[in-house]
Amino acid sequence: MMAKHFTAKEIEGLNPMLVERLDWAREQSGVPFTITSGYRPGDPKAHGKGLAVDIRCSQSMPRFRMIQALQNVGFRRIGVYNLHVHADVAEEPDFPQDVMWWGESD
Repeated sequence: MMAKHFTAKEIEGLNPMLVERLDWAREQSGVPFTITSGYRPGDPKAHGKGLAVDIRCSQSMPRFRMIQALQNVGFRRIGVYNLHVHADVAEEPDFPQDVMWWGESD
């Protein structure tokens, strides 16, 4: 799988649709996307299915542009944290859609 804005290591184990949308969002936002957590083997949630990433972000203006671009390209599940933004393409019934949440980074 090829990606314009991500290394092979960053996207290893990730769903191709997720990677494609991330590339589009990165292009639209004009903000660098550094994936700090992608595929997590053994995780029963979206990360463990290769359907989620955490993207480093700690400032309000880049965060706004990033979230706006993620929504524009079809992300329907976004977590906003103090040091990162979580984006995933997990689907119902296990994962509710059209949600955004706030949290503290570990």
